[in-house]
Amino acid sequence: MDTESKHRRQMNPQELDQIKKDMLERKKILWNQILKDLECEASVKHQDIIANLREDNERGLEDLRESNAIKFVEIKVGELEQVEDALNRVESGDYGRCRDCSRWIRPARLRIVPNATRCIKCQEQLERLGNI
Repeated sequence: MDTESKHRRQMNPQELDQIKKDMLERKKILWNQILKDLECEASVKHQDIIANLREDNERGLEDLRESNAIKFVEIKVGELEQVEDALNRVESGDYGRCRDCSRWIRPARLRIVPNATRCIKCQEQLERLGNI
């Protein structure tokens, strides 16, 4: 068994639970930052979006995607979408599998980048292809 395969494994329940808690906390922080940014930057016409975000995050996110206000918060919204996708993968049991090679992503990588969808090897290959 090579060194790379030896360190790839499914996360144990305690590790997965901690990562999930961290992602839920990050999601909460991102929502609060997005709301704050919108309140500070958005004009009166975006107040409906702010109200929808406060009442219903899912509906508010759709409204936000469709508005020009996203310019103010697009990086945070992108990260929020990645966190939500990762949480969905936790719930479906797919969390921790590389989307390209289907092998387990190392737990150490997931602790650093909880919303990672690729193992480091596949991510590096993707980035190399992007630089061509």
